[in-house]
Amino acid sequence: MIVADFRYMTNGKPITDPASGYDSQNPYLNRDPRLAASIVLPGAQYGSIVFIPANDQVPCGTRPRKYADIGNSDPDNCAINQIVLRYADVLLMRAEALIEANNLTDEVYTLINKVRQRVGMPTIQEAEGTNLSQEALRKILRHERRVELFLEGMRYVDMLRWKDESLVHDVYGYNRTKLSDPSSPSTWQFEKVTVATREFDSAKGWLWPIPLTDMQNNDQLTQNPGY
Repeated sequence: MIVADFRYMTNGKPITDPASGYDSQNPYLNRDPRLAASIVLPGAQYGSIVFIPANDQVPCGTRPRKYADIGNSDPDNCAINQIVLRYADVLLMRAEALIEANNLTDEVYTLINKVRQRVGMPTIQEAEGTNLSQEALRKILRHERRVELFLEGMRYVDMLRWKDESLVHDVYGYNRTKLSDPSSPSTWQFEKVTVATREFDSAKGWLWPIPLTDMQNNDQLTQNPGY
């Protein structure tokens, strides 16, 4: 679920922490600023209209904002160029390499903090503490890649690299029919629903099948497991 993927409040506490101030019926209040920069929130201005999920065919109850040329009247053309490689990605790649090498120096904290502080989020030391384990820093790093590089085409290759089956899960969203009256947002009900189910077979899921034509043209090839 997109809203849950952006785990932290602006105070640095995760939404699962009772002391975070998170309100499931006002789920966008005081959240990581990258959430509102990445998706159009219910009731937010979207070009010349106010985005009301009930009036739109959006299965998850939200719309992408990142890289969306909202003011453009031509849906087939966009004046916004997608960045191929961002500095934040470089910082996080370096941090990940250090973590996986178990080189848990201050540089790891500095690299991730640079990405967080760009949007005004608390540092690792302020939110999670110091002298963290490799697994704790790995979890922080992977979350940071999720929210910083959202909708930038990195998620698939990240999942392949990490081989974390827990990341392949059902798709959740909000029941858009319960988010309908723009004049009375207090009546909105943020009801979590399952939008799509996902199944994953680890025996073959990390590799694509070798195309049949390639197999036929080269009898020395061996098909990947499970296909």
